[in-house]
Amino acid sequence: KGTKEIRDGNLDDSLPYQRKDEFGQVCADFDEMRKHLKQSVLTQLQYEQYRKELIAGISHDLRTPLTSIKGYVQGLKDNIADTPEKRARYFSAIETRTADLEALVDSLASFSRMETGHYEFHFAKTDLAVWLADYLDEARMEAEKRNQDITLACDSIHAYAMLDVQEMGRVMTNLLVNSAKHAGKPRSNVQISLSQLPDNLLRIVVKDDGSGVSSVELTQIFESFYRGDAARTQPGQGSGLGLSIARQIILAHGGSIRAESDGGLSIIIELPAMGDEA
Repeated sequence: KGTKEIRDGNLDDSLPYQRKDEFGQVCADFDEMRKHLKQSVLTQLQYEQYRKELIAGISHDLRTPLTSIKGYVQGLKDNIADTPEKRARYFSAIETRTADLEALVDSLASFSRMETGHYEFHFAKTDLAVWLADYLDEARMEAEKRNQDITLACDSIHAYAMLDVQEMGRVMTNLLVNSAKHAGKPRSNVQISLSQLPDNLLRIVVKDDGSGVSSVELTQIFESFYRGDAARTQPGQGSGLGLSIARQIILAHGGSIRAESDGGLSIIIELPAMGDEA
């Protein structure tokens, strides 16, 4: 009966044989096989759902700029842009949308390589406190364009970790840009803090003063192409891959990343600490 149930695709019913004899061992092994088969099927179904959502996200994000480009090109063909100034605006808009497409393709390529483990990282022992200060010195000009104020607090003078500084910069930029897009106010504030935890971990917290997110969103914002509800979504801005890429980069560093919502959104990154020697 058990073999026929599995043959027919029913992987939920366990074998009820409980006697401690040769048949009991066979049935126990058979039931273990059933459990592995069930887990394999569930994993495959989850992957298929993920693949469908990924394709839907890619299709959506490609369609938006392509539709815009097509409209501007048609306007040029129909001579709607009938003055040099209008034509210049149309060409500028096409150039911007093309750059959006290029950025999306680059993000997709990076995300794919990271997810499959084929992305090459370059790690070096780095003083995280010094690096954060240097990064923010360079990032504040772009932050000002986003009407974003950034402050930094470091508990430790020296906090060493193995970093790919370029990719960690990408993480921080993704977090700051994401925060600005969903700030919901003309000007926003972001507090970045670095602290040393007792269990040999370094914690970076990036906290904004926006409206925060729901408890459901906290478990979803690191998924690819997830943009949140209407209150935190601005169509046409961002690919929905920024936080997914950030997560892949942090995992490659041997760390963890999570989100909390309390008077704003906090992204918490924890990385393995190293000794204080340079």
